[in-house]
Amino acid sequence: MCGFVSGAGYPVTTKKQLEDSDLGPEFLKAIWSVDAEDIKDKSKGDALSKGVALAQGLWFTNTLHACTVFGAIHCAAWNNNFLTATEMWIWKSCSVGIAANPVIGFLTIRLSFQINETAFEKTKLGEAITSRYTAKIM
Repeated sequence: MCGFVSGAGYPVTTKKQLEDSDLGPEFLKAIWSVDAEDIKDKSKGDALSKGVALAQGLWFTNTLHACTVFGAIHCAAWNNNFLTATEMWIWKSCSVGIAANPVIGFLTIRLSFQINETAFEKTKLGEAITSRYTAKIM
């Protein structure tokens, strides 16, 4: 999913691998031998997969709106008379939680797309993971 595989089964994922004096020519030969028809055949861009992705996006959006409306209906009883103060506080906190949960979930997903991957790779943990992963490939 992240590049080509040589004839010997090695994954080709970095430019450094292509510039390697021993395996680089083999990798380039394997990449250049791939026909355009093979690439189109393995493409994930057919109408079915796009339709499924669209349906998932619509399902997520509708679920988000439904949960928010469900929480808003519970918040409508905000000023109702409750038998005890405990019941009132439980109702109010659950109403806010129900209404805010989808919004917080959406913002969390949105924020995860905004995080720059290269910033993580520059941290000590990111360097350790990437160096260990690239060492296993080579």
